[in-house]
Amino acid sequence: MTQFGMVGEIQATNGVASDILIIHADKNGDTLWTKTFGSIGEDRANSIISVQDSLFIISGEMFIPDSNLVKGFILKMNAQGTIIWEDTVSDLAGKYGVSDLSLGLDKIYVIGFREVNPENFDDFAGTFDLDGNLIFQYTKVDLAQVASTYFSEVAFLPGQNKIAIAYQTLNQGTFQDNYDVIVANFFDDLDLYWLDQFRAINNEGLDEAGQVLATNDGTYITVGTNASTGLFANTSNGGSHIFVMKVGANNVFPITYNVNTLNQLVEIESLGIKIQAKISPNPFNEELTISIASKIPIQGIIYNALLEEVLQFDIFGETTIETSNLSPGAYFVKLGDRFYQKIIKVN
Repeated sequence: MTQFGMVGEIQATNGVASDILIIHADKNGDTLWTKTFGSIGEDRANSIISVQDSLFIISGEMFIPDSNLVKGFILKMNAQGTIIWEDTVSDLAGKYGVSDLSLGLDKIYVIGFREVNPENFDDFAGTFDLDGNLIFQYTKVDLAQVASTYFSEVAFLPGQNKIAIAYQTLNQGTFQDNYDVIVANFFDDLDLYWLDQFRAINNEGLDEAGQVLATNDGTYITVGTNASTGLFANTSNGGSHIFVMKVGANNVFPITYNVNTLNQLVEIESLGIKIQAKISPNPFNEELTISIASKIPIQGIIYNALLEEVLQFDIFGETTIETSNLSPGAYFVKLGDRFYQKIIKVN
């Protein structure tokens, strides 16, 4: 059954601070359950990803009374709303927040910020395993205090085993009037001092990244808002426009003033992903092996002859699925948004 998890914040019942809001809904948008929790301070959830089977990783910011500070948090929750584990993130003193998450190969990439003061931020990054054990965390401190930067969006690139990150930067040396966007590749160990390749989106006014998403050709796309209206031009009304930037093969970045700027966005259509797949054996018995050529994880669903969902799984590369619980008969396999073939269970 297709379900959705949505996270954010809601005004607390008592006081003016915010609490964490989590909504679990079905494919029709009907709410299955709603969960709110928090402290006496400001709490909010900023990101949610699905991991394993019907489990979610959620992150954001939470007030910790013992330290009297807001800290970044990460937690694992099942589809019934029960918290399996939770932890806070920070390796230095000060206020922290987690901006975004991405699922890698048996690890979770965590990015965010440390607030030095309301006008100065440092980058934060870390990794956890799926059981909540901290593998690595690090804050990049600007000792010269000439720049304010914070990580905002992250995506794991499975074909390259690298990380794509969009982050905001305000560098006093360039006389910027507001934050710009840097889109960069990092190596898997998330060494914050070593970028692989990068490109800046730098206009007069505020430039922000809204999402970084891996694509099925092994690179990624970044969307957000910027202050540009065209070639070397800037908005004069204080507003901003939507930008779309696609990184090409071999990590070829577009020239930033050629980044597609959309004055209006009125409709979007999903074209689907064409996946080359091999499903065997067919007929099958206890196990079914599916291999795909896609460079990003794909959701798979098995339906019975009445087109009722009986099994859901995630596939990247080659995956073997346990099918002993399925009754003999005809089934259909769906990968992504495309049906592939009819399969037969014999015993």
